[in-house]
Amino acid sequence: MGLKKLNLIIGLLLFIISSCSTILVKQEQEDQKNKLSKAIIDSVKSRYTIIVYPFRNLTGEKDLDYLSNALPDMLETHLKPIEYETSFIPFENADFTMNSNVLNLIEASNSIFTNYLIPVPSIVTQYSAITAAGSILTVVKTNTNMMITNIYNGTTQPFISTNMATNFITNGMATNVISTNLYKLTKENYMSLIMTEFTELTNQFCFIPIDVKKSGISLSTNIITNTLVSVATNLSNSITSNATGSISSNISSNIINNNYCEIHGSYSLVEKRQGPNQLKVDMTATFINKETNTITRELTGREDRLSDRIFDFVKPVRRICLNQETGDLIIDSQPEEASIYYDGTFIGKTPMYYPSIPGGKHIFAFLKDGFSQVVVNAIILTNRTNMIFKPIQQLETGGIVKIKSEPTNALVYIDSTYVGQTPLTLTNLTIETLHRVTIETSDSNYYPYYNNVTILNTNRQYEIDAYLSKVQGTPALERRWIWYGVYAGWGSVLYCVAWNVYSDYEQQYYDDQIIANPGNNAAQNSYNLYNNYYHASIDWGIGLGVLTLGLMCYALYNEEVYMGFNSMGPSDFSAYLCFKF
Repeated sequence: MGLKKLNLIIGLLLFIISSCSTILVKQEQEDQKNKLSKAIIDSVKSRYTIIVYPFRNLTGEKDLDYLSNALPDMLETHLKPIEYETSFIPFENADFTMNSNVLNLIEASNSIFTNYLIPVPSIVTQYSAITAAGSILTVVKTNTNMMITNIYNGTTQPFISTNMATNFITNGMATNVISTNLYKLTKENYMSLIMTEFTELTNQFCFIPIDVKKSGISLSTNIITNTLVSVATNLSNSITSNATGSISSNISSNIINNNYCEIHGSYSLVEKRQGPNQLKVDMTATFINKETNTITRELTGREDRLSDRIFDFVKPVRRICLNQETGDLIIDSQPEEASIYYDGTFIGKTPMYYPSIPGGKHIFAFLKDGFSQVVVNAIILTNRTNMIFKPIQQLETGGIVKIKSEPTNALVYIDSTYVGQTPLTLTNLTIETLHRVTIETSDSNYYPYYNNVTILNTNRQYEIDAYLSKVQGTPALERRWIWYGVYAGWGSVLYCVAWNVYSDYEQQYYDDQIIANPGNNAAQNSYNLYNNYYHASIDWGIGLGVLTLGLMCYALYNEEVYMGFNSMGPSDFSAYLCFKF
């Protein structure tokens, strides 16, 4: 029977140990995944950048120079809402860069991702030499430059400078040439790892934020085109696999990232008139992703109507930058001049045309002062022009609200909006809506007055007679000094606490000295001194704390932070907690 119990206990212990080991292994794996996920996110910092350059004036008319910046301003205004959207970049075109943090986490001996490494045939060469000081230096290097150059010094420091290492490899003696396999990570396996182990990141890499910027530097068309073609060539060669399949990222320094758009143009005079001139505007947008694309538009129109014509250029620019199937939208309301919010972003007022909206479900909100808010869930169909038309209902207004105060000329706020000074009569408040009324003076020595009013019908007259009580004996400057006293009091309390801790430490130290050497008078005197400090800091700390607490309560009372009763009308009272700040 005893043997069975022993076996049961041993089995239970083994089960507990096994369970704990499993939990620890899972925790270690989860930690590795979290660290690698963060390292991958940090290594991919791609953004789509749109830069609009000043336009060139080809008219020869100085009075038209303003269009050099006015046209880019118009483009920036029309393109700015795209910053609230994202550009779709295919996963295989993402700006992957395997930095040292990513590689170290994957290639670590205890990594759970080693199955993504592949053996790469390599020749490892060891260089050895004796320095003038008599120490033996050894450099280990591979023919594919995949290993970090490790320089070992058996007698002094383990590492020396890279320049010394290069010279050492050039002039040293090659020994121990070994053919072996080094396990490294290729670009293909890296992408496979992300798609398999971090599926949630693939969408994050595919949808990147967009920046719209306006440059103050004017460049000629030829310079821009040649520069972009050169950059595109560099980009096509920048993210490639070397002999080991690892990724290099020698991106040209004159470009921000792999996803880029340059917009530039010029304008010339078609017809000079007494009023607005007839102009021709040439616009060019050059896009760089994995290849270079260019679109051009020639717009002809009156000088004062170019802003509307620019949509003919904005539409394809938006579509290419978003890189998604899009549809256009005409949106209107009755009455007009309603503010439109597209997925929470203001895009203009009705009636309006908005080009290149990504297909799918979107939310459009119609807002207009004095009218009810309308929200529309619409599905934008791609490759066509969609239309949304909504009548919005005017809120019913009426009733008469007369507001008086003592003192007069007090400021009146309805729903946080300033409406005038007392005495005041209002007739335009909406019916069956709770309105918050705040009445206060510019003189900070009066308490503000708060009230709520709901107009139930147009045939009733409402009155608010506000009496603003004066702060007795504590004007604004005095209240400020009271708060300074509160801050100083709590600071003194903290000082007493710190002095108490220090005194306790010192008296304990000298007490130990007295025990070790009973005849040490100096230690006894120091102990008595710090013991007095210890008790004094307690007394002062408690006293100052009580006084400061009382002063703080008085300061809060003067700031009207208390439970009280305020007049809410001619005959009813309501208790409420009033916070001034």
